[in-house]
This record gives sequence, C-alpha cells and structure tokens, in this order.
Amino acid sequence: MLKVCSLVGGKLRMMQAVANKFDGTPQEESWAFLLNDHTSKFGHPVALDAAAAAPVDLQSGPDFSCDLENPKNVTALVAPATVALSGVEDKPHSNWRGCSPGKRVGSLSLWVDTAGKIFLSVPAGTQLYILGACELAGFNTGSFAKADRAALPAAAIAWLIQNDATLLVHVEKLADGTVKKTLTSVAQLVHSVFVRWGIPMVGLDCHTMVPVAGADGQPAPHFRFTVAPSSHVHIFKPDELHVDKLKDGGHMALKHGELGAVLVENQGLRSQAGLCGVVWEVEVDRSPPCMIKPLKPKLWLLGAAQVEPGLVYEVF
Repeated sequence: MLKVCSLVGGKLRMMQAVANKFDGTPQEESWAFLLNDHTSKFGHPVALDAAAAAPVDLQSGPDFSCDLENPKNVTALVAPATVALSGVEDKPHSNWRGCSPGKRVGSLSLWVDTAGKIFLSVPAGTQLYILGACELAGFNTGSFAKADRAALPAAAIAWLIQNDATLLVHVEKLADGTVKKTLTSVAQLVHSVFVRWGIPMVGLDCHTMVPVAGADGQPAPHFRFTVAPSSHVHIFKPDELHVDKLKDGGHMALKHGELGAVLVENQGLRSQAGLCGVVWEVEVDRSPPCMIKPLKPKLWLLGAAQVEPGLVYEVF
C-alpha cells in the first residue's frame, strides 16, 4: 500500500480515485481489509485527497467555459434585410473604403436617417463576398468631459463598460510608425497584456474590475472579471452637425468619420447586441498602475454579412 500513498506529517495520504479503484471488482474485499487494518493499527484512517485540479494554462486565454457572458461572435453569418433603393435615397450619405483588422473589406456606401436607421450597399459589378466585422463610421470631432452616471446627456456617448465580454478596439502605435487596431474583449485584452508584458492586473478607467471567484469550491475562472462603473464616467460629446436637410428628407454628403454623429442619440447602438453597435477605441497605459483608457467611440458592424452587389441592406 505504501506504493500508492504519500507520507505527510507522519500520516499516510492517498488520492480518492486510488481508494475507489477496486470498487466492484474481485479485489474490493482485500483492498478494504488493508485500509481497515491500517486504521486499527495506527488509530486513524488513510487520509483521502480529492483529485488535483488540472494545471491552468495562463497562456491560452480567458476562461470562456464558465457560466459568464462571453464576447459576441462577430464571425457569425447574418442575413440583413434588403430594402428598395427608393426606400432610402438615390445617393448615399457617405462613400468610403472600410477596413476590418488587417484586411480591406471593400467599397461601402452608407445611409443614415434621423430615425436611427442605418443602410449599406456595395457597388454593382463587384464580386459577391462576405463583409466581416469592420468600422463603419466615426462620431465626428467633439470634446471629452466627465459626467454623473445618473444624469448622462442624451447627445453624448458615455464610456460605460457592461462586463468583461464588452468589445473594444485596442489601438497600438507600432515601432515603424503604423497604427494597429485589434477588435477584442476586455477579458482578452487583459490577458494579452499579461502574456505580452507580464502585467498580471490591468485597471479599467472609471470602473472597478475584480477577478471572478470560483463557485462551490471550484477553481476561479482565469482572466474573468466583474466590472462596475464609477459614479462619474467619461463622455464624448460630438460637435453638432447641421442636418436640417436630413430632417426634411433631403440629401447631404457626410464623411464617414462624422456620419455617426447623426445617430448619437440612438440608445440602441450602445448595447452591441445588434448587427451595428458602438465600440470604444482604447489604449493601454502601461505606466503604473496599468490602465485601459478610452480614446474615441466608433460605429462598427458586429457580424459577418453576405453582401450582394447593387442591393441595399438595412443593418440597424
């Protein structure tokens, strides 16, 4: 029996799985005799240890197998509704070439209306393709301030992070002077900071972020956090666009960097639950204490859509 036990503090210890190894076998009675004989001779039973937890691979990323909300799957294929071109306008409000992280996604035409609807199309004659998650528009130039979370102005976008599955765009300036943008979740960004720079804990500006504890004696899920906003948070207030023509049903050309300002009061875009949503660009300030800080909100397509040239799609 000594071959399957360890001696700790002068007492024999054994894994529970080893103690149960002979249950239901011809050796069960003999094995029970050995265990009982030890108890009678030494005055205490062999101590049993539960199975050791599997080692955690901290390089593998956050634990998305636990019972917490996971980041939205932006690669899931969706089928947005098509609309007749006359149902929007003959001319789009903005034409531009959109980019997803590391990849061109083609030439897009965008429309918005003051009711908060968003439409897009690609030119006729182009190839049928899958339009992946990408930035659609900015919210114009504007100013930052701090505001009471209980009294946020409607014509502003608040830096409010719902949980560690909320999507962000990590903006990095590389050594060669180029800028890299990565769509990621809060949990994934914290894990990336740990793997790349060895910083085990990262703060979230204007929020508290606490590691999730394990439930019912289970190990804590690694790199998962509860997130709660502070009483005062950052807000971005876009400069006003004179959209009288839009309100009257007329046409006006807008740069893609300002198009989102027409939609600033559309609260539905804040949740990231639909095909379009507000995603904050952020930076990681590695000076102690390491902190994720907001840069600017952007409007993103948060899914993969099969786009047929010449058709107009309602995406929000």
